Amino acid sequence: MMSRQERALPLMHEHSEQIAANRHRKSQNEWCDNGATTAKTIVNIPMLSGNRLFWTDDGNKPVISDSALRLVQSKKRSLNWERIAMELVPSLPNSLQGDASFWKGIHSVPVSTTLHIDGCQQPRYTSSNPLQNIHNSEQELVSALKARFTVLANHWSREAPISVDVSGGTDSAATAYVFSRTEAHMALYHEMPDDPDNHDAEWAVGIATDIRLSLTNLGMVADGNKSFTVCDEYPNGMKPEEPIYWSDIEGYFSRIAELGDGTPHIHVTGFGGDELFASLPASAWSCLREHPTRIWDTAKRYSADYRMSMCQAIHDLIDDTSLGDELSSSFRIAECRSTRRIMPCGWHDAIHIPDFLTSKARELLHSTVINQLEHEDIQPLNPDRSRHQALYSLAIQARMLNEASRMFAPENITFRSPYLDQVMVDCALNTPISARNQKGLHKAVLYQALKGIAPEAIFRRSTKGDHSYSLYLAWHRSKDKLLTSLIGGILDEEGLIDVPAIRRSASMPMPDITFLFEMQRVAAVERWLRYASR
Repeated sequence: MMSRQERALPLMHEHSEQIAANRHRKSQNEWCDNGATTAKTIVNIPMLSGNRLFWTDDGNKPVISDSALRLVQSKKRSLNWERIAMELVPSLPNSLQGDASFWKGIHSVPVSTTLHIDGCQQPRYTSSNPLQNIHNSEQELVSALKARFTVLANHWSREAPISVDVSGGTDSAATAYVFSRTEAHMALYHEMPDDPDNHDAEWAVGIATDIRLSLTNLGMVADGNKSFTVCDEYPNGMKPEEPIYWSDIEGYFSRIAELGDGTPHIHVTGFGGDELFASLPASAWSCLREHPTRIWDTAKRYSADYRMSMCQAIHDLIDDTSLGDELSSSFRIAECRSTRRIMPCGWHDAIHIPDFLTSKARELLHSTVINQLEHEDIQPLNPDRSRHQALYSLAIQARMLNEASRMFAPENITFRSPYLDQVMVDCALNTPISARNQKGLHKAVLYQALKGIAPEAIFRRSTKGDHSYSLYLAWHRSKDKLLTSLIGGILDEEGLIDVPAIRRSASMPMPDITFLFEMQRVAAVERWLRYASR
């Protein structure tokens, strides 16, 4: 029998039951100017499914598909270089991309948006709420989290053989402890950190020992990192809809897929755990709105965290700039390369335009972004900044796992995360942001939900494993080949990147990590262009 908390929450179809789109056709007809009557169509994609929806106008009516590539093949569309220029700026929020796809004339329905096609075949968008507001107490939500986590573990374990990431971090550890309580046998996989000061491996071994299962090491983190690869085929020769941004774990996923025997298999990751349970950049802003009378204490902690005066901290925390206004200001600051300060608790991180973008790329970027800012009403995914940030990141993570599952479909493996389940998200994001860190506990809400299942020690770990060492190692191993491949490449030939400028930055023995993130993006886009244009 379901508990009262479970009955109070919505049920979410499991990933295996989700379809590319949920289509609802209204029964009434609509009158068009020519006197004809046709049915109205409404198409919506569940945000956490990671699926995509595209449409194009064939001259008579909109054509809808879950694949832009299929539309390209049938409609002979060309590449959209304005959209590709935007993709070369890693810090540019998706909110500024509108519904532009990588192909001219093909529209990509934005996250948390419903596509309406009226009886006269005219498309329009409306926003949908990706988070259900649940008016339960914090304790009821915590209890529902525990119940849902257990339901997912039992259901998935009955559905197919299970393997679980055990990175050594809190999210994967919590998943391993919950799934170990099911009757199914499961494999535990781990990538060894390259940094000798990273103790994730020790924690992973301890977790595996505690749940009495063997831990399989699948090589070093940097060995599976393909972040700076442009010439490699995609897994199984698959062609993704868009550039993939999980190439840092592409090798790791490939090794997991290779271990399968071809029968259906579910690999469980910890994707989304930070978004649901850890502090976010805007947490202090949200905490102040939950507890307005605690402004002094909140500002004091915020000023200490970001090393600023109390006056500046209070100014940041009481700011109520809208998302659209903040994005407009941030983009204009980035364009003029101003050193003007961007507050840490805003809607998004500061926008930084890479120095190696050419004047052509900057002009394309300017025209498309300014057009979006001037003609579209940009709204957040949630009025609370922390929850907006969480939902924004969760949508990206869901898309990554969906892409991985599609690419490794020939091996019959599906990549999932319990933290991307809609009920888990609704429960976690309805708990107070101020409840996330308490009395030295990291991810206190998750700790409360799993008390008696996962040990307290994993929530009191003082340091988190950092993989920037592995990223630098992968960079130094790959940069010469990457730089050679970019010369005369598609981005170079199109005049969007300045290869000599890239070489100057790459010549530094230890370039800023922001440059590495930008080069990850360049490599991902160049790699995709080489296969998309075939």
